[in-house]
Amino acid sequence: QVIDFYFEVISMWKDFSGDENEEDVIAGMGHGVLSRLTREELDCLARLHTSIAKAYANIGDGTNASLFYSNCDFILTNSPAAADLKDRTVFFILYSAQFGLLQSLDVKNKLVIQTELAKKIC
Repeated sequence: QVIDFYFEVISMWKDFSGDENEEDVIAGMGHGVLSRLTREELDCLARLHTSIAKAYANIGDGTNASLFYSNCDFILTNSPAAADLKDRTVFFILYSAQFGLLQSLDVKNKLVIQTELAKKIC
């Protein structure tokens, strides 16, 4: 139910702020939408994605959790508003949650992935 609620929030937000026919889609968001985000909207969108990922992780769905963490990372690193974020807490929340999920999964090259996450935090 929580996941459905988060999806509804994102859907309403995309309907309000996006171009319905946009073809260039990044992590479910049109490139035009990502380029128009304010830093506050970007922070909110990133927190919604990490909340969805955490909800999936809590029900044991590591695949979808990983997908939404990756989408969040992609949105944060590809939105021009990220450079304007004064409070970068959302990055720490994302990377620490990804690290925690990684610890709980049986993944090939875990050490390499952990090292890449650590580099993003620094």
